[in-house]
Amino acid sequence: MARSNFTLIAFTEHLGDNISDINAPSYDFKGNASSIKKFDINRTPIGEGYLILKAFDVNQVNHRIIINGTDLPGVDIGIKPVSKANLFVDTFDSIPEGILRKGENTVQIRLASGSKDNFVISMMIIHWKESGFSLYFDRFLRFS
Repeated sequence: MARSNFTLIAFTEHLGDNISDINAPSYDFKGNASSIKKFDINRTPIGEGYLILKAFDVNQVNHRIIINGTDLPGVDIGIKPVSKANLFVDTFDSIPEGILRKGENTVQIRLASGSKDNFVISMMIIHWKESGFSLYFDRFLRFS
């Protein structure tokens, strides 16, 4: 039987080519790539996972999300609505089976090659399914 699990990763980073393009003093300017964030998965992930990214003022769709050294397929980061300026936008992206693994995992966001876009990354939620119940639940089922 499978169960769901997730992790919340705080980035609070500014990506781009111009540190003064966005007035976001609480976001660390990182340039072309975010810092590499680490997270642990205690059980074996099964099937596809997904992530939700909260980013501000994204103007291009070709920026990349890298998990465990693998570039996620397709469009990774959504852009702000054309009629709205300066909004945080939540983006959903799938994580193909086999990319997440038991133990330490990494995630990084990279600016598209040659991009003049500047945006900030607030946080990311990574969600996956994993095999088995918790030890507590297993014991509960045995004694019921």
